[in-house]
Amino acid sequence: MGLLIRTLSAQNRSLRDFGVQNLTTLLPKLYAGEDSLLSKAHRALLLQQLMVLPNDPRYRDRTEPLSRAAYRREMDLRLAILKALEKVGGEQELATVTQLAQSLPTGRNARTVPAELRAAAQECLPTLQMRAAGQRSETQLLRASSLTTRPESELLRPTTPGASDPPEQLLRASEPHA
Repeated sequence: MGLLIRTLSAQNRSLRDFGVQNLTTLLPKLYAGEDSLLSKAHRALLLQQLMVLPNDPRYRDRTEPLSRAAYRREMDLRLAILKALEKVGGEQELATVTQLAQSLPTGRNARTVPAELRAAAQECLPTLQMRAAGQRSETQLLRASSLTTRPESELLRPTTPGASDPPEQLLRASEPHA
């Protein structure tokens, strides 16, 4: 999948079209446990595609600037990316999807986000937020559940050579029950 994602930045139009066609089919088929199929670089390329709206003529191929087929192809790619991110996305993708869901201008665009793309981003957002929260919680350190401290007399301590504690008060492994 990584090679197909790299075709999105190819200068060769037919190579890019090949990548777009195949990614549009493959990306929605990703499963929730397949996060490792997309490296950070692959995710960055996919996010870059999301930030360029399909109705922005500055980023369209000059041979078909107003073509409905080109618009549909680009829209389908972005919808496929959002479907994939819903399953394998996380913290890295959250900001871009939030911008699309809120119809805010993305990095390169001041244009309005198409309604179809905005709706798909809004559908993806709750799942992505949960996954991002889970990723954040995995990196957080835990703290003690209570602030009360036990007196030293209740804490376990190692015995020292020549200790005066009676042997019956020392901790021992429990005997197996017969």
